[in-house]
Amino acid sequence: MTLEEISSRLDGVRRMRAGFTARCPAHDDRSPSLSITERDGKILLHCFSGCSISAITEAIGVSVKDLFVDAAIDPRDRAQHRAQQERQRRERELRREADGYTIDACKTAQHFIESRRNLDITLWSDGQLNDELNALAVAYALIESEGL
Repeated sequence: MTLEEISSRLDGVRRMRAGFTARCPAHDDRSPSLSITERDGKILLHCFSGCSISAITEAIGVSVKDLFVDAAIDPRDRAQHRAQQERQRRERELRREADGYTIDACKTAQHFIESRRNLDITLWSDGQLNDELNALAVAYALIESEGL
């Protein structure tokens, strides 16, 4: 099974950086106390309230063996599967990094715009004014393109 297949069987699922959190199905859980992550071909479940793995898997209708992704793969295909998982992991890291750069750029643009308010531009040359207006236009365009 995959991380997404396991999480689809749970309630109150929230995506986190390393996987998901959800309400534990093995006890009456009002707020998410179950952590679900994947590492080295294994789906890791941890209930912060202390529920056992067997109680959690039984409650969602899977076996503990289903948590081992490699167990369902033909041994001849494992190397290819691991290479695909590594590519997907690198793609996720690149997306997170790109998202971080976008957020940083938007914060910088926002700060740039806010720092330009109430400036006295009466002593600026036409060139300075033109440069500032162009920079402001770029900052506004970046913020609008990200839907902020």
